[in-house]
Amino acid sequence: MNEQSLFASLLSLNNIGQLYADDETFLGLLSTDSWNDLSIINPRTYANPYTLDSIQNKNGLYGSTHGLFSPYNSHSLTPPWILVDGQPVIAVKSSTVHVPTQQQQSNLQAQEIQIQLGSVLEQAQILLCQR
Repeated sequence: MNEQSLFASLLSLNNIGQLYADDETFLGLLSTDSWNDLSIINPRTYANPYTLDSIQNKNGLYGSTHGLFSPYNSHSLTPPWILVDGQPVIAVKSSTVHVPTQQQQSNLQAQEIQIQLGSVLEQAQILLCQR
């Protein structure tokens, strides 16, 4: 999976994909609508750098580079998952995305695909902010 196909896949999850920490904490809705209170880009809620359950909180459990459930912790064994219809679709880490196959979804084991997400996340943020 290249960066363009990953980016297209993430955009297809707009208002559908939900981000959950491995401890089952809801971390926001994948949404380009910054006015949506559930959106991961809403600066008042899930994109707030001071909110405890925000992946933008650089000192928090879900947003720091050392947080147990943080996508920015490249050593985390428990990264957050994007769920669609209650099923895990992608586990997100700063340098890795885990994409489960059909068979692996049934037993919640993921096939690891190494990609660099930095530029993809920056492009997504730029595009989301321009909407």
